[in-house]
Amino acid sequence: MAAHALSFLPVPGATAPATIVVADDDPVVRRLCCRVLQEDGGTVLEAENGEAALKLIENHDHIELVITDLTMPRLGGQEVAEVLSVFRPGLPVLAMSGAACKMEPDRRLPVLAKPFSPSELIAAAREMRLRARQMRIWAEEKRSQARELYQIAAAMQTKNPGPAERVDLVAVARELHSRQSRDLDRPSARLPRRYAESRPRSVPGPG
Repeated sequence: MAAHALSFLPVPGATAPATIVVADDDPVVRRLCCRVLQEDGGTVLEAENGEAALKLIENHDHIELVITDLTMPRLGGQEVAEVLSVFRPGLPVLAMSGAACKMEPDRRLPVLAKPFSPSELIAAAREMRLRARQMRIWAEEKRSQARELYQIAAAMQTKNPGPAERVDLVAVARELHSRQSRDLDRPSARLPRRYAESRPRSVPGPG
């Protein structure tokens, strides 16, 4: 997994993550990050390397963000991000590096370039949490739609028995379109204001 530098802007309405893991082998940088994030309302767990960070994550159920230096002894940030992408796919990872400008683009691992100001760290942490929340909403919407599609296919299979592995994709799509059209025609189908505001929106690209 490569990484790339992003410019982070303040996110209106976003709040600091409840629990954050900060991993950096430089104790000065690590403690500074912890203090800034704690002052912003977060609960911060310290790790001196990637191995310690992963152990913290294993032992805590409610971690919402991992901030890690890319180059550390005993597992660096790249390895931490790779492992978490498989075993904790919903957990956002923000990397830190003094060489961010030299990295190949990869949106899977955003990087906060060192040195950074306290306000830049806070903005980055808030945005990463907001992105993760948006992705959870999107994933739940996809799961809900998948359930509906399988229900449509099962109902059609009952009416017109055939090979279990065969699904009339055109018929399923038409039925889905028909249902969605009926829903849009109903006044009660409008999304609640709170839910509509939490739907995914565009985020700043590389700076």
